[in-house]
Amino acid sequence: PGLAGAPASYGGSSNNSTDLTGKLDAKGETDLKGKLRIAIVVTSDDAYAARYQWHTDSVRCYAEQHGYGYVRVPSTNMHQRHTVVLDNMEHFDWLLFLDGDSMVVNYARRVEEFVDASVNLVLVQRLINGEVCACGYLIRNSAWSRDFLGEWLGYKSGKVHNSDNGILIFIL
Repeated sequence: PGLAGAPASYGGSSNNSTDLTGKLDAKGETDLKGKLRIAIVVTSDDAYAARYQWHTDSVRCYAEQHGYGYVRVPSTNMHQRHTVVLDNMEHFDWLLFLDGDSMVVNYARRVEEFVDASVNLVLVQRLINGEVCACGYLIRNSAWSRDFLGEWLGYKSGKVHNSDNGILIFIL
């Protein structure tokens, strides 16, 4: 099982889930229209997904509307959620990572509008305090990006909530 066109979730949640036990499958070796291969990765355990169902549904529907791959990782483990991005990067040109409480508010805007071929990583900055945060990022499939994620994941933080934010700020 994998990303073949229909949105799916990673794991066994009852919320429109498909069990994806291995790597995500690419939507095709090449896109005949020259279209970028984009996937959206959302992380939230089943309880969090139920609490923010409108949010995760909005992202899943957005991905389906624009032909993006979609996966929900049923985990809030700070290390695992970014590992999934790294492990599946080879199948896509760009991956958009979002926390499970992220919501699409404008379905007309496409991920491609935020893609810049000279940039490998686009990070989120919190409006309330200016902090760069790990709650969302757009990352290009590149050697630099794989090295960056590898460095980020190289730091072990245990089970401390939001520990990936601190590590991100440290390595920046």
